Amino acid sequence: MKSNILASLISLIALNWGQVAIAADHQPPSRRFQDDPTTPIAAILNEWHQKHPEIPLFVCVCKLHECDSSERWPFRRFTFAEVIPALGDANRGDAETQGFGCVIINPHEM
Repeated sequence: MKSNILASLISLIALNWGQVAIAADHQPPSRRFQDDPTTPIAAILNEWHQKHPEIPLFVCVCKLHECDSSERWPFRRFTFAEVIPALGDANRGDAETQGFGCVIINPHEM
């Protein structure tokens, strides 16, 4: 089941990768995500890839009843199957210690 959730998530990100736009308030998607959980994950990944193309990107899914990311970006709690992005191996590792399962995203294959 875990692999099905991750595969579905990757497919959704791939479908939305080219449809990323900055909101009218001109805040980058990574900043908007802190306050607006409806900010597309693809928008954040695109933002990060443009700024740091050499750093790997990850998508992480909460595997627990609750994953607590309130002490680190994006500064809130997540429930089972909610998704966050992670930039680089260190952030992926942090997310995994909070209860997320992460997979690497290759933007060149989307």
